[in-house]
Amino acid sequence: MTSDSLKKKKKGYFALTTLSVAIISIGLVFFETFIILIFGMLPTLCAYFIDYSKRKYLTQTIGYMNLLGCFIVLIDLWRSFNTVEQSLGLLSTPLNWVIMYGSAAVGWALYLFFPPFVSSYLSYMNEERLKSQYKKIDTLFEEWGEDVKQKIPEGLIDVTGNPEIERLVKKYGQGPANTQPANTQQEKKAPEKKINPLPIAFLSPYFGIRI
Repeated sequence: MTSDSLKKKKKGYFALTTLSVAIISIGLVFFETFIILIFGMLPTLCAYFIDYSKRKYLTQTIGYMNLLGCFIVLIDLWRSFNTVEQSLGLLSTPLNWVIMYGSAAVGWALYLFFPPFVSSYLSYMNEERLKSQYKKIDTLFEEWGEDVKQKIPEGLIDVTGNPEIERLVKKYGQGPANTQPANTQQEKKAPEKKINPLPIAFLSPYFGIRI
């Protein structure tokens, strides 16, 4: 086990210990409020144990909504006598359980249904951006002619399922793009090796070499 992992474990244990001490202290000082929270926040506690993601998105989404529902019940407690009997009386009301657990259910629904909605929206925005780029290309072709035309690399975009994009791709083509300029496409010749003439000039009188 490396030193970094040991440091992370120590930090995790320290944070857990600090949180536990803080919860116990708050529970002793505000015991009436703590009774409502410990029963009302059970959905968040369950979400924490089943959420294996690194940033605990499920726990955060359910926790915020669950805390909002508990806060609605706590307002009734703070407006009244704020006693243990009043807290137990609020917990004995079925409507308060519906408010606290129903808000947690709303958080669960947001976690399940909101990400696909955002993904669909982003996909739609990407398609619209792609259409606008094709329109700009169309304008360039009208101004400069077909000589500036280059085909779109095959597999770069998904052209299926969108008639407008399919029409534009058929118009401008799709295939391997030629991105290199013409002057760089020529094969570079290997540089010729130059012979140093000094040794030959020195030995020429002895071996009859003419330079």
